Amino acid sequence: MPGGSAYGRERPVSHMPTRHDIGERWVAALRAADFAGLGRCLAPDVRIRAALPSRFADATGRDEAVALLRQWLGEERGFAVLAASSGTVGDVLRLDYRVRISGPEPCLMEQHGYCRVGADGIADLRLVCSGWIPVASPAVPAR
Repeated sequence: MPGGSAYGRERPVSHMPTRHDIGERWVAALRAADFAGLGRCLAPDVRIRAALPSRFADATGRDEAVALLRQWLGEERGFAVLAASSGTVGDVLRLDYRVRISGPEPCLMEQHGYCRVGADGIADLRLVCSGWIPVASPAVPAR
């Protein structure tokens, strides 16, 4: 019997999100440029360690982590998700995404992350980033 037992006593029902659930929520929030939604995928005490093209970054806590994501994804310039997916490698959640960052000098950026997921969401995120790679703007035809 779901949620109960043959003896009439209730068993606790687990509401802990699975790695699959967290991965799907992350991709949906990313596609919607929903930084609050990305934050809800993270545990309050999440730790992010990232290898960036010119340095390493380390953040602890949901607010600090979301601030880094806003910066990396070019929130002020706007971005469009070109590809995004999630999956698992054993008991590790994998996140992959490529975005086009808007503005006068458009760029591409790709990140790959590997996460340990706990009861409150992503507890540890190890990430590698391509950096912002300039994209040639379409040529304007001469008149």
